[in-house]
Amino acid sequence: MDSTPKQRPAAVLASLREAPWVSFLQQCLGGVLLSGLVLVWIPRVETRSSVKLILMLALLACVALKYALEWPQTLSRVRSSRVAGQGVIAGLGQLAPPELAGLARFQWRVLLACLRCRRTARSDDTPTDGEVDVLARSSYPTVLAIVFLMLATEVPVSFLVLQGLPMDPSARLRLHLVLMLVAAASAMMLLGDRCMLRQRRHRLDTKGLRIQLGARTSGCVAYDAIAEVKVLSRQQRRDLKRPPMMVGSELWISPLDRPNLSITLRPGGVLAITHLTMQRTGLSTLYLYVSDPDAVKRLLDARLTHQTG
Repeated sequence: MDSTPKQRPAAVLASLREAPWVSFLQQCLGGVLLSGLVLVWIPRVETRSSVKLILMLALLACVALKYALEWPQTLSRVRSSRVAGQGVIAGLGQLAPPELAGLARFQWRVLLACLRCRRTARSDDTPTDGEVDVLARSSYPTVLAIVFLMLATEVPVSFLVLQGLPMDPSARLRLHLVLMLVAAASAMMLLGDRCMLRQRRHRLDTKGLRIQLGARTSGCVAYDAIAEVKVLSRQQRRDLKRPPMMVGSELWISPLDRPNLSITLRPGGVLAITHLTMQRTGLSTLYLYVSDPDAVKRLLDARLTHQTG
């Protein structure tokens, strides 16, 4: 007798447990938005309220199920925090999924960077000796300007769209306020991200390659931990698949563009990389975007030759 149907629930639960929280919540958010569009066109208020309640309960059930599946790992983090002598607040912080906690810390840092941007702005954006530029040929500035234009027009456009929907006036007002707050927070985060990208750059020094991509990624890769440096061709860049944001053995280090430089790491090499405020371990390949990958490869190859010579 085929046991495949019996294995399907276990496979679904395993897939849910292993799914990154960021991807999981993105899918939930997409479902909420789609459901909201459907609810708007339900004529009867009673039916609309019932469907809304069912959808909210289903969403909370999915989140609770994923959290329950990860409870053994959560309990292990709390116990490790107690063994390390950390305080109660630190122990309670371990109850949150590490991905979400790291992402929240990253967003908070970017928001603070926006407020401090004027005081800490560099007067000269030209890279100094040993620094690696990432913005000179990047599409990041252009895309940033387009996003700001979209944010500037999003509020009046959404106002006009919401006026034509059959909604309660108080609910419409709350939705207007939420959209305005989201647009303002998005603009502040974009400004903070831009400011930190301009202030902090990768750098080659005597110890290794210092990774510094704004508030996103930081750390040091010792030269003896680098096995190979390769410039990616256009076809290789197109074929490259983005790895998960905060898990896995590969890491993209790019402001926006597809990486053009790959660094293969030696197993057990000296490596300390923090991505979105989370310490990354078990990395095998770093994919970087730099303005001049050939020049960076030559510099790294020269340092590696000097180290082995």
